[in-house]
Parts: sequence; structure tokens; C-alpha cells
Amino acid sequence: MSEPQEPPGERRRDVQRRREFEARQGARHKGDVESSREARRHAEAESSREAGRQAEAESARGAQRRVQAESRQQAQRRDEFEARQAHRRQEVESREALRRKGFESRRQAQRRNEFEAREAQRRAGVDSQEARSEQLGSRLEAQRRVGEESRLQTRRRAEVQSREGTRRGGAESREGTRRGGIESRRDVQRRGESESRGQVRHRAMGTSMLRESALIIGLAVLFSLLVKTWLMQEFFIPSISMENTLLVGDRVIVNKLVPSPMSLNRGDVIVFTDPGNWLPPAVPAQHSRLSSALTFVGLLPNNEGNDLIKRVIGLPGDHVVCCNSGKQLTVNGVALSEPYLFPGDTPSQESFNITVPAGRVWVMGDHRSESGDSRPHDENSGGAKGSVPESLVVGRAIAVVWPVTHWTWLSSPSATFGGVRTATPK
Repeated sequence: MSEPQEPPGERRRDVQRRREFEARQGARHKGDVESSREARRHAEAESSREAGRQAEAESARGAQRRVQAESRQQAQRRDEFEARQAHRRQEVESREALRRKGFESRRQAQRRNEFEAREAQRRAGVDSQEARSEQLGSRLEAQRRVGEESRLQTRRRAEVQSREGTRRGGAESREGTRRGGIESRRDVQRRGESESRGQVRHRAMGTSMLRESALIIGLAVLFSLLVKTWLMQEFFIPSISMENTLLVGDRVIVNKLVPSPMSLNRGDVIVFTDPGNWLPPAVPAQHSRLSSALTFVGLLPNNEGNDLIKRVIGLPGDHVVCCNSGKQLTVNGVALSEPYLFPGDTPSQESFNITVPAGRVWVMGDHRSESGDSRPHDENSGGAKGSVPESLVVGRAIAVVWPVTHWTWLSSPSATFGGVRTATPK
């Protein structure tokens, strides 16, 4: 029995439906493929973006690590630099402490040597003066004895001659000639009178010479006292602080008319009284009355140990600095060429920058490395403590008078300070 056949129209519709279904299935399949492709592309893009983000994060972390490493290295270098700086500061401070200690020890040794030299010179001067005074006294005593012996011999001779004449007169009278006896007695009397008149004249001449000598000595002492008080005075050099201008044992003459009425100048060598603990305490010296009297009237140099001698570098108002790039002192901005410095010395081992107050002067020794002058006594006060009041200045040294081989004039070095302008004291 045959199957029933569908009508042709139904068949066509089934074919059409099948084709539509297949088309839809194909379109759906094609859409799924496109979707999967798009999903893959999206996933790949996301993964690439994620990889980029991870790479950026890793780069950022690497940069951060590098920054941290660099900061640690900088901190380490900074710590090392600070440690080196601290070590250098410690070395500089230790060297400075050692230098200050050495300077203090040298200064103490210098003061001790100066004091011992002054004491030795003073003792030598006292001994020499006492020896001279003893020699003078012995000479006067010998002259007095000679005079007394001559007068005694004259009297004895007169007495002997008188007795001889008397005996001769008595013998002549006993022989019977009264007139001859009288004449002989008269002759004896005349001879005695002439001899007594000679003794009187000799005694009067000696008295007159003594009076004239005493008057001359008194006038000389008075003149020396006036000169020592108002005009000039002799001083003894006990230390090496002014070498080679002044040597130990030199004696200088000081003009006491400086600073008034004559004014001080830069470069002057001056004597001044200790302004306060610049010198060690002086040991009281034992002086004989004669040496004290000769020192008082100015015939012996002053060795009391409370005076100093230095060179004037700055006047009131001057700005004194050590040192410039050429290692020179400057006064009011002008560099100084100092020919009087001790050979091998620098202008100063200590740096300073001071302005001299009004009524005071800044002083330094020519042997700078061995001179306790204004520098160590200023104590960073800007010139207030280290400068010397003009009221303590005794005078200006003008000449070396002893020993004879050192005779010289002490003039101010005008070439050194000629270009320095005058400053106004504050």
C-alpha cells in the first residue's frame, strides 16, 4: 500500500521552513563565531592591558626601589661626610688645643726666662754698683788717710824742728851769748809760724776742694733727677720679644715727652707700664741704699720688672687685621711690609680682626713667635682688652746706648706705615 503523498504546496513550505531554519542556524552559528572571536579579542586586549598595567606597576616599583636605594646611598654618603667633617673638626680642635698649650708653655717659659734674666742682670748690676761704690769709698778712705798722714808728718816735723831749735838756742845761751840765744829763738819761732801758716793754707785748700766737689756732685744729681723725671730715662732689656731690634742686655734711652706733648706714631718702639697681668708677679728685689739712690736719680736703669717694651702697630681708631691672602698685616686696609720682623717669623700665628678704641694703642713685639703682646691678651674682645691705654705709656725708645757695639738710633719705619690713612677714633 503506498504512502500518502503531501500536496506540492506543503512540500514547498516545508522546504522553505527547512531552509529558513538552516539559514537561521547558520546565522546563529556565524554570530556565535563572531561573538567568540570578539570575546577572544576582548580577552586578549584585557590581558594585554593587564600585562601593561603589571609592567607599569613593576616599572614603578623598580623606580621606587631605585629611589629608595639612591636615598639610602645619599644618606650613607651624608653620614660618611658628616663623620669625616666631625673627625676633621676634632683633629683641628686637638691641633689648636696643642698649639695653644704649646704657646702657653712657650709664653710661660719665656716669662720665666725673662724674669730670671732680669734677676741675673739686676744682681749683676747691684753687685757692680756695690763694687764701684766700695772702690770709691776705699779710694776716698785712702786719700783721707794720706791727707791725715801728711798733716801728721808736717806737725811732727814742725815739732822736731821746734825742739831742735830750742835745744840749739839753749846751747848757744849757755855758751854765753844772750843775743845769739834770743835771735835763735826768734828764728825758731818764725820757722814754726811759717810752717803753721802753710798747714792752715793746706787745710783751707782741702776744705775748699771738698766744698766744690760736693757742689758739683749735688748739681749733677739734681740735673740727673730732673732729666729722669721730665725728659729721658734709661731702661734695661730683659727678654727676646723685640729681637733683632733689641737684644737681651741692651740699654735704651726713652724720651718721656711722648705721648705728651709729642704724639705717638705707628711703628714707634714704646715703654709702657704693665696694663694688667701681662707679666708674672715680680719677686721683691733686695737693693742696697746706694743702688736704690742711683736708680732714683736716673744714674742706673730701672729694673723693677713692671715695664714692657713693644712696637706700636695701631693708633686709636685703626682697623688692624691679620692676615690677608699674602699673609700680611693690614691697617685700615693697607698691607704692611715689616722689615723689622725677626728672621723666619710670620706677621702673626694668630688671626685677629680688631679696631683700636679711643685713647689706646695696639702693640706687638718684633719677635712675633716669642712675644706676649696685645694678641694673646685681647681674648676676642675686638681690641678692648688687648690694647694699651695711652696713659700707661712711659715714653718712646730713641736709642740703644749700651753695650757700645750696639749703639744705634731707633727711628720709626715711615716706609712701612706711610700709606696708612688716619682713622677717626670711636
